[in-house]
Amino acid sequence: MNDFQKMINSYALIFYWVFLFGASTVLLYLILPGEPKFKYEYQKGFPWQHENLVAPFDFAISKSEAEIADEKAEILQAVVPYFTFDTTLLKKNISKLATDLNISDNSADPLKIKAFSTLKRNLTETYSAGILQRSVDSYDELRGKTEIKKRVGANVTDISVSNLFSEKTTYNKINDVVHELSRANQSIKEWLREFSPEKYIVANLEFDKATTDKEIAENAAKISPTRGMVQAGE
Repeated sequence: MNDFQKMINSYALIFYWVFLFGASTVLLYLILPGEPKFKYEYQKGFPWQHENLVAPFDFAISKSEAEIADEKAEILQAVVPYFTFDTTLLKKNISKLATDLNISDNSADPLKIKAFSTLKRNLTETYSAGILQRSVDSYDELRGKTEIKKRVGANVTDISVSNLFSEKTTYNKINDVVHELSRANQSIKEWLREFSPEKYIVANLEFDKATTDKEIAENAAKISPTRGMVQAGE
């Protein structure tokens, strides 16, 4: 009888713990929140098959990573690159040209003065327009751009890319002027025989990466991660 009673007691204890474990499991399942599930089924591109879905509260519509990346690319394309403009180079090279050609205000040869004035005018035109070290096509910063921002100190001016010169195109322009002057007069031809245009040509525009990157960063910071709001009740 004692053995039978002990067996009954041991089984009762086992059943107790099994019941307690089961009850605790069920209780935890009921108390803890489950993973929320959207109770409607839908497919992108197909009509909504259920009754109207009404927003219970205000919420923003988040943009996808691809949308944000596209907006950043648009900003990069829209930003006009900055170039610093050196205003000292024109005066320096005109002065060098006058010295090398031995031109002074008291020069007695009007033909030489006229030829010098022609060279000076053409150099002034190219320097004033802006001279790049290389061709426009060779600058990644100018790919797809129609303008640059020419910065002289705190002053910034928009300049058409089509009006810019490179050192090579400036050389060709001045060299053509020399040939025209030489054809017009034999004495001028002899006078300009040793003339080398490249000595007076140097780029006066330099890409301003710091200012350009700053503007890109400022514009990119304005990109909103959302596109509109859905109001409660909509």
